[in-house]
Amino acid sequence: MKKLLIQCDFDGTILEEDISFLILEKYARGDWHVFNDLYNAGKINVAEFNEKAFGLVKATYEEQMEFIKGKDQLRPGFRELIALCKNKNIKFVVVSNGFEYYIEYMFTHLGLPEVEYHAGKVRFNNSRMHIDYINYDGKLLRSGFKDSYTDKYLGEGYDIIYIGDGMSDLAPAKKCRTVFACKSLVGRCRQAGLSYIPFNDFHDVILYLNSQGIQ
Repeated sequence: MKKLLIQCDFDGTILEEDISFLILEKYARGDWHVFNDLYNAGKINVAEFNEKAFGLVKATYEEQMEFIKGKDQLRPGFRELIALCKNKNIKFVVVSNGFEYYIEYMFTHLGLPEVEYHAGKVRFNNSRMHIDYINYDGKLLRSGFKDSYTDKYLGEGYDIIYIGDGMSDLAPAKKCRTVFACKSLVGRCRQAGLSYIPFNDFHDVILYLNSQGIQ
């Protein structure tokens, strides 16, 4: 049997809310939704979205960190899933188009600092943000950040279960054996003819893993 790995999105998947969107709603000086619509339509990539949308944000690192406190509502079952993965030697990795600084804060604050994650790196220059996606071999990417890790894990011989909720999850999900989808990823999977399992919380994933008799 192949080694098993779970690749999971963060914003809107592990957390009930999308922290990056909350930051945009709070601090963007202009209509960032226009750029989100372009991204969801496939007309701009994630780097272009960040440059345009977060270019409207005027808030320091300290201001943003103060703002996100208390916005750490985990989707039910996440802690139990992490415990199960440890018990059954399933590798669990978060790969997110969100940003390292708030993912690190959230996992540390929630008492889950051991969870492995890869996300956008943000440099703050006072109230301005510069965002880079740098993959596992140090390559700067304009798009396909999640895919790059999926390809890496497949190349290492892992059988991947993918969990996600949105536009950026479709491409990597297409490469994986099993897909758990919620929110807009459900419709995108249907449109693409991709088999998926709908889920409300991580207890659904746990039930699936237990049903597979994974030792």
